[in-house]
Amino acid sequence: MKSLFIALISASLISSAAAGTITITPTTTLAAQTSNNTSASSSFTGTSNGNVAPKGVSKLPIRSLLYAGATTKVYVHVQPWWGKSSHINIGYDSADPAQAEKQVKDMMSRGIDVDEWWQVYEVNVLGVHLCCRAVIPGMLERGRGRIVITGSGSAYLPGGQSTAYAPSKAAVCRYGEMLANELAGRIPVFFFSPGLVQTELTAGAFSGDAAWTPPELAPELVRKLSTGRYDALAGRYLHAEHDDVDELMGRIDDVRERDLNAIRLQR
Repeated sequence: MKSLFIALISASLISSAAAGTITITPTTTLAAQTSNNTSASSSFTGTSNGNVAPKGVSKLPIRSLLYAGATTKVYVHVQPWWGKSSHINIGYDSADPAQAEKQVKDMMSRGIDVDEWWQVYEVNVLGVHLCCRAVIPGMLERGRGRIVITGSGSAYLPGGQSTAYAPSKAAVCRYGEMLANELAGRIPVFFFSPGLVQTELTAGAFSGDAAWTPPELAPELVRKLSTGRYDALAGRYLHAEHDDVDELMGRIDDVRERDLNAIRLQR
């Protein structure tokens, strides 16, 4: 049967050739389709314990492999490699910016949109930094001013699933604390959580009878911090609903001694 199939194909080509010249232009090669097309280094040849060398991996968008209408979440895990001497040599170091860019482009080429994910960090972290950088010189020149950064309880609360929002808020809270240390004695820097305020962002994630925080508490806290009477709380995590800043000021020595209202690792 195989011989007959080949014969038919050959006859077809001969017949077509008789009618006119056929030019076949290959668009790829076997080597191109099977060689490494990932962000992994081609210099890594694999190990005997099952770590295989990088090869060609389909670039068909991952979501296209799901059934129509699927809402399945697709997660991406980036495995960094810092090139320690005690580790095997995999051919790259994650500290190299070019390698990081290569891995991001690799994910995007497979239908994984990292732009929306990264935008959360651009708004919550980079945006805060750029705003601070814009106002700090003028504050230092005038010798007065205060910075209040909007954080979130998601910076430390367990149980979250978003790899963008919660980590970005954890980053900006630590940013606020470090900036407060850097500007200590010159510009007080605060960061706070407005609480669970009912907005378009939170409405779909929580039930209607959730313990919503009254929206007026956040601006009231900011107003108090702007007065200068609470500068001793700079660099500490404050919650618009759960923290009474007047009560904290009343026991500020205890707050400092026990390092309260701070995001810390406990062992």
